[in-house]
Amino acid sequence: MLQSFWQNKITHISIILLGIGARLWALSNSPQSYDMRTFYAWGKHVLDTGLLTTYNQIWSDYLPLPMLLFGKIMALSRIIGVDFALTFRLFWLLIEAILIILIIKNLKLKNTSLSAVLWLFPPFIINTGWWGQIDSIPALLTTLSLLLLTNSHRLPAAIAYALAVSIKPIMLIAGPV
Repeated sequence: MLQSFWQNKITHISIILLGIGARLWALSNSPQSYDMRTFYAWGKHVLDTGLLTTYNQIWSDYLPLPMLLFGKIMALSRIIGVDFALTFRLFWLLIEAILIILIIKNLKLKNTSLSAVLWLFPPFIINTGWWGQIDSIPALLTTLSLLLLTNSHRLPAAIAYALAVSIKPIMLIAGPV
């Protein structure tokens, strides 16, 4: 009975909708203000002066890829006229959703129990949607990389892993695997 529950398409769709709903609820809460102001300042600086001069003029413990993306998110925020914090969190939530879909696809899931874990994992929902952090992205990229590697897709695995490390170098810890 439980197995048929997890294999039911309605269950799967309900889990996805619940995960999306939880992320939208998280967006209704205020993000972590200190980091969001920092991301805003970095994005504005990158957009206004360019990435090449950014590290000469301001301090950042982030690598160039996220800094470049912060600038792009700032530009998008200005173009569409939506608050930077909301645009920032929506951008990363979209990336998170794409990565979850890619992980589920690469696992070739026959049931939705692991899908439920990915869509409804509270640290992802809180970290990305509520607080406005990007830590779930390199974690999901590393997971995707390992899955691709186990399926002998070496080049896509290397690309996913390189992106994960270029966002958060701590992902190097998965390298020995």
